[in-house]
This record gives sequence, structure tokens and C-alpha cells, in this order.
Amino acid sequence: MRWPGPTRQHGRDVGATLRVLLGSRLFFSARAYRSKIKSPADFVIGSVRLIGGRAQPTALVAAMATLGETWLEPPSVEGWHGELAWLSPAAWLLRSNFVADLLAGRRGKLAPRAAELLRGYTRPDHLARAASLFCCDGDLSADASERLLEVARAAQGDRAATVLHAATCLPEYQLL
Repeated sequence: MRWPGPTRQHGRDVGATLRVLLGSRLFFSARAYRSKIKSPADFVIGSVRLIGGRAQPTALVAAMATLGETWLEPPSVEGWHGELAWLSPAAWLLRSNFVADLLAGRRGKLAPRAAELLRGYTRPDHLARAASLFCCDGDLSADASERLLEVARAAQGDRAATVLHAATCLPEYQLL
């Protein structure tokens, strides 16, 4: 006999099924939290949305293709291999360059507003903490927090963009 599952138990009511799944302890377990590497689509679209940017769909698709995910064109019937395949040294550099270009306004129709996101934070420790909370929900290792603080102390010019860029280059930002 098969387990009926939440869908059949609730008369195929999608809303009830989602409440059961999202209310599960397993869904919020330490094993599930930040356990998946962001695909290029997750990374590109998430980064644009994070900083409040606007983009033409074609610009987003081109950025995702550069990072290895040609949208709606998987390499085989299996789809994309994902996970660790998304994070080679070259891919990490391309991700970093994408965010740097985005924050600098060099991504075509993308319109970032980095300075507004961290407005009011002038002390390096506050700036680093705000970027940590903004990009990674404040969930950074002690080492990553210290590195972000070092960047905030050394930042010149557009300090908000520099610290946000550094936060998006951290390993914690690469995870869902």
C-alpha cells in the first residue's frame, strides 16, 4: 500500500498540501538550510532583486548563459547537473564580475541602487553587519564576518557597493 501523501489526504488541495510541506520540521532543518548551491538563474535573478535593480529579460538570460545556464536549453534530457557543477573557479569569478558590473551600473538596463540600500551606515562595523544581514541574513561564519569587516574598513569611494560586492562573493551567498 502506498502512503497517500499530503496531496491525497487533503483532497488534492494544493494550498493544504503546501501548508503541510512548509510546516514540516524537515523543511526548516539544519540539514536543509542553505544546503543547495544557487544555479546561475537563482544567482542572477536573486542578485538583481536583492539590490532592487531592473533588467530586461534578455540581459538576464545572457548573464545566466555566461554563468553556464542557457535558460530553457538544458544540455541533455537530464537537465543541468547543477550543485557543485555551478561553482568552478571560473564560475566564481564570473559571478563576482556580474555583481560588480551590476553594482557599478555596467549591465545595460540594470539599474542598481546600492548606496540607498546601506544608507545611514557609516561606521565600518555597522556597514559590514548591514551587508551581512542584507545578503546572507546575518548567517556568516566568524571568518567571513571578519573578512567583510576588513573590506568595510578599507573601502574607498562607493563603500556600500564595495561591501555589498564583498558580501555576494562570500561562500554563504552562493547557497540557497
